[in-house]
Amino acid sequence: MGKRQDDNPTHLCLHAPNESVFFFLRFSLHDTRGRIFARCSARSEPPRVPARARLALGVLGAPFRVLLSLCCATISLSPCLESTLKRTTCRLFIGVSPGLEPLLVAEARRNGFLEVKRFEGGAELRTELPGLWTLAHTSRIAESIRLRLQRFKAHNFDELHEQLSKCAWAAYFPRGSKPEVQVVSRRSALYHTDAVKERAEATIAARLAGPEGCSAVAEGKIHLRIVNDEVQVSIDTVGERLHRRGIREHVGIAPIRETLAAALLAAADLTPEQPMWDPFCGSGTLLLERRLQHQRRLSRRFAFEAWPIHDQAAYAAFLQDAPNAIDVPLPSMFGSDIDEHSLDAARSNSEGMERIRWMSGDFQRHVDEVPEGAGVVSNLPYGKRTTERGIIDTFRRFGALLTSRLDLGPVVVLNGHPGFVDATRLTWEPLFSFRNRGLPVQLLRLKR
Repeated sequence: MGKRQDDNPTHLCLHAPNESVFFFLRFSLHDTRGRIFARCSARSEPPRVPARARLALGVLGAPFRVLLSLCCATISLSPCLESTLKRTTCRLFIGVSPGLEPLLVAEARRNGFLEVKRFEGGAELRTELPGLWTLAHTSRIAESIRLRLQRFKAHNFDELHEQLSKCAWAAYFPRGSKPEVQVVSRRSALYHTDAVKERAEATIAARLAGPEGCSAVAEGKIHLRIVNDEVQVSIDTVGERLHRRGIREHVGIAPIRETLAAALLAAADLTPEQPMWDPFCGSGTLLLERRLQHQRRLSRRFAFEAWPIHDQAAYAAFLQDAPNAIDVPLPSMFGSDIDEHSLDAARSNSEGMERIRWMSGDFQRHVDEVPEGAGVVSNLPYGKRTTERGIIDTFRRFGALLTSRLDLGPVVVLNGHPGFVDATRLTWEPLFSFRNRGLPVQLLRLKR
């Protein structure tokens, strides 16, 4: 992060031996004669600063302050050093439903992250800390965002304990907290995941232990992925899964997750002002997700907001400066369904939202109410919410409707029924194949 400057009488020395560590790294406090009052590294927790150090710093008017609390010492950095820390890069892994990785990478690049590496089940990128904030608020397809903290070899529990003890846990979890550890192990000596979890949680809790009576509300989650004896340590950055948008309180039968709804919308690539119709809308997830995409930030909290290194003032400024909405008129959107209970849920979820119309009854009853040039995006009925009897006829009628309304398009659907394509007598292009709630599904686009 920078060169050590031991000739400077009163300063904070920072080094970055680990990729995702911010300021609980390595520092030393010096007096005017160069004597060291306190030192901290990635191997140790933030130190208790002696009284003589506090006195000397007060007399010298140091460019930073040492603040003591009952729980632990914290460092308030000078503006110059704060700026340096904000420029520190971290490595993030963005998780997605397997099969949708291309859509995730394309979304990340649209949001300004050009160097994105695609992996099975997600993508990886490097960014500064404000980039994490941007990802959390703008990624609609991602299921999770994890910070890659450390990677090391461990063939036994002693090596695991030693390496975990070196991680800068106090940067991401308050004193007294006991983060949950989730473990995946393949082809490794540490194959017993429950035993690994137990020992890892004990090691981390010991590193985060505070004085008696010190406790923290925030818990957090840590992921250990062990493959061929190599341990990847990651920290959950968002808390609740990202499909939790904070608006849908009522659901219907077999609802689609918001992240999958975002994937359908990304594949449809509607223009911002283009009308949209979901003929099998259920509780309205697709239409609600599109309306939410006109907002540039989410009204929910994230796990990183509880990190000790989190800069609340900078984050508040980020939220203030970020555009809250796309500067285009809201499009007209239409949802129809035969299930009245699901429509009631849709109406409740969309309360206060303009230009969304919910229509009760079969889709053929309302086709004339859908404006010319509307896009059609829908999660088709399939799986346990349907019976074979009548579903093929529904698909045939849907195909006939699309044949009679050539102005409608693009048409993108999520299908899990093997008889859909033949029943419609239309040509569909398979875009992506994946599993939804354990069922094999395809994302299809109608070829006109």
